[in-house]
Amino acid sequence: MSPPAGTLRIVNRPALKPFFRSLRRGCAGVLFPPCCCGCGAALPDSPAGGPPEEFCHGCAAELALITGAACAKCGAPSALPRPDGRCVHCQGHPMRFDHALAVGVYDGLWRRLVLAAKQPTGEGVAAALGRLAARSVAGSEHEVADLVTCVPMHWRRRLARRHNPPEVMGEVLSRKLGLPFEPRLLAWRRGVRKQADLSQTDRRRNVRQALRLRPGFRIAGARVMVVDDILTTGATCSEAARALRQAGAVRVVAVVAARSL
Repeated sequence: MSPPAGTLRIVNRPALKPFFRSLRRGCAGVLFPPCCCGCGAALPDSPAGGPPEEFCHGCAAELALITGAACAKCGAPSALPRPDGRCVHCQGHPMRFDHALAVGVYDGLWRRLVLAAKQPTGEGVAAALGRLAARSVAGSEHEVADLVTCVPMHWRRRLARRHNPPEVMGEVLSRKLGLPFEPRLLAWRRGVRKQADLSQTDRRRNVRQALRLRPGFRIAGARVMVVDDILTTGATCSEAARALRQAGAVRVVAVVAARSL
């Protein structure tokens, strides 16, 4: 069901950031030989007119996507169900998004890719994760949305990292799916501590009521896809879903590069 007419409004502005980001990646591809995003090994030149390779044969073989049955709520592979059939990973943990789709499990190569994407030089890796996410979403019949957004990065952290991996992923994902992308839809009300440094209980407390919808947006009746790099407790994506639902979104789907188990 499409949102009611007149309720979904995105502030239009020139898409200069995606343009310059694509230009920068293109220049890097010309100046530097292509390397595997997983191990850094040199890659052969792509066929004429074809897309460049991003992973060597070894890493491509290791890069297992979650393709089988997964928890309908948190996206975890359903290899460890409880006796009652419910997921052991999100049982008892309230999550305000409708559904989560994880591309891979946060282990081995997937863990290295997510961590590499967080580095100041990791924009290309984040873009590769976005393309992998687009492949998974395109293969799922349940992931319908009217627009794509991402978990924002606080400006202090961005000064050190220079890019926000979920934003890079979301921009690539939205372009592949042909959906509007609005990276500025959500904003932090306050600075928060790094989730990786906290316990499960403290992670939820850390982000509680910490996100808000920016002024100037109307998303009543919209179906929103929110992108993040990793889902562990689901606290951050759940807080994003709370802010989006409070603004009138009727469905929120979380798309993450990796699910931590």
